[in-house]
Amino acid sequence: MFRSVDGTILRVRHREAEGQAPHLMFLHALGTGIWAWEEVAARLPSAWGFTLPELRGHGLSGGAADDMDDFARDALALAPDRAWFAGLSIGGQIAIRAACLGPDRVAGLILADTAARIGSEAYYAARAERVRAEGMDPVAAEQIERWFAPEFARRAPEIVAGARHALARQPVDGYLAACRALGRTDLSGVLAQVTCPALCIGGAEDVSTTPEAMAALADGLPAGSHAVIDGAGHLPPVERPEEMTRRIIEYVAAHHPPIP
Repeated sequence: MFRSVDGTILRVRHREAEGQAPHLMFLHALGTGIWAWEEVAARLPSAWGFTLPELRGHGLSGGAADDMDDFARDALALAPDRAWFAGLSIGGQIAIRAACLGPDRVAGLILADTAARIGSEAYYAARAERVRAEGMDPVAAEQIERWFAPEFARRAPEIVAGARHALARQPVDGYLAACRALGRTDLSGVLAQVTCPALCIGGAEDVSTTPEAMAALADGLPAGSHAVIDGAGHLPPVERPEEMTRRIIEYVAAHHPPIP
């Protein structure tokens, strides 16, 4: 389905939670889409709700955003009160900003393969220049090598090919705007403000946001904890969806506010 947020049409999958059961807002990585979290959403308990949007300028969603707060406001507009925000890579930074902008709206965070700062402004400026010069195809071929653990890539070549196909066909304006947002974002100074429960979880073979970076993120959050998914790279919800779902369910069930 589609929803309008401040005049921008966003593609969204949504399922209401039953009663006071948890609701998860899933936020995907740069250049991906709903597919990055859909295997996890499909494995949640049937009573749990979820919202799965495609970010501005990604997939079938319109618009573009070069400020992390614009993405965060979209997520807050789409999520019910006291949702859990589960963010992958840039999605994790969006989730953190949502917790800063609407602390009473966010029950907790699942921060997957992310960091307070991912790369640098110069790094993303160089990538943007390459996209303008060569298009998305060469960048897609390069980034796919960094997304998946080697063993997963050998075992599931069709998923790797599908991910490359999706990335190569991302709307260029939306992709470049999100690159600018990533380059400008450093959340190191706001982590202490995020007091809700936060599980920082990432792939053991992630070369972009390493396990060490995830541990540092957890250390910077007042209620942060850290976990590692073996056999996964930068996209554990795709590479190890069963294990990712199990970890999320266990953490949320242990920390979700009790029913009054």
